[in-house]
Amino acid sequence: MELGVSDSALGAWSRAEANALPGSEEDKAEKKEAASLRKRIKELEQEIDILKRFSTYWVTEQAR
Repeated sequence: MELGVSDSALGAWSRAEANALPGSEEDKAEKKEAASLRKRIKELEQEIDILKRFSTYWVTEQAR
Protein backbone atom coordinates (compact mmCIF):
# COMPACT_ATOMS: atom_id res chain seq x y z
CA MET A 1 0.00 0.00 0.00
CA GLU A 2 1.43 3.35 -0.99
CA LEU A 3 1.32 6.02 1.71
CA GLY A 4 2.89 8.83 -0.27
CA VAL A 5 5.75 9.14 2.21
CA SER A 6 9.35 8.59 1.18
CA ASP A 7 11.55 5.98 2.83
CA SER A 8 13.93 8.70 4.01
CA ALA A 9 11.09 10.57 5.73
CA LEU A 10 9.93 7.41 7.47
CA GLY A 11 13.50 6.72 8.58
CA ALA A 12 13.89 10.25 9.94
CA TRP A 13 10.62 9.98 11.87
CA SER A 14 11.65 6.62 13.25
CA ARG A 15 15.02 7.96 14.43
CA ALA A 16 13.41 11.04 15.97
CA GLU A 17 10.92 8.87 17.85
CA ALA A 18 13.67 6.55 19.05
CA ASN A 19 15.65 9.54 20.35
CA ALA A 20 12.63 10.91 22.26
CA LEU A 21 13.04 8.86 25.40
CA PRO A 22 9.98 8.43 27.67
CA GLY A 23 11.63 10.43 30.46
CA SER A 24 12.89 13.25 28.24
CA GLU A 25 12.37 16.90 29.06
CA GLU A 26 9.99 17.26 26.14
CA ASP A 27 7.89 14.36 27.41
CA LYS A 28 7.81 15.84 30.91
CA ALA A 29 6.81 19.24 29.54
CA GLU A 30 3.98 17.70 27.52
CA LYS A 31 2.71 15.81 30.56
CA LYS A 32 2.85 18.97 32.68
CA GLU A 33 0.98 20.94 30.02
CA ALA A 34 -1.66 18.20 29.69
CA ALA A 35 -2.19 18.18 33.47
CA SER A 36 -2.47 21.96 33.48
CA LEU A 37 -5.01 21.89 30.65
CA ARG A 38 -7.08 19.19 32.38
CA LYS A 39 -7.13 21.34 35.53
CA ARG A 40 -8.23 24.41 33.54
CA ILE A 41 -10.97 22.41 31.81
CA LYS A 42 -12.27 21.26 35.20
CA GLU A 43 -12.31 24.87 36.45
CA LEU A 44 -14.19 26.04 33.37
CA GLU A 45 -16.73 23.22 33.70
CA GLN A 46 -17.35 24.27 37.31
CA GLU A 47 -17.79 27.89 36.23
CA ILE A 48 -20.28 26.83 33.56
CA ASP A 49 -22.21 24.81 36.14
CA ILE A 50 -22.36 27.81 38.49
CA LEU A 51 -23.56 30.07 35.68
CA LYS A 52 -26.25 27.57 34.68
CA ARG A 53 -27.49 27.38 38.27
CA PHE A 54 -27.50 31.15 38.63
CA SER A 55 -29.34 31.68 35.35
CA THR A 56 -31.99 29.12 36.38
CA TYR A 57 -32.37 30.87 39.74
CA TRP A 58 -32.52 34.31 38.10
CA VAL A 59 -35.18 33.24 35.57
CA THR A 60 -37.38 31.69 38.29
CA GLU A 61 -37.04 34.81 40.47
CA GLN A 62 -37.96 37.07 37.55
CA ALA A 63 -41.08 35.01 36.87
CA ARG A 64 -42.41 35.68 40.37
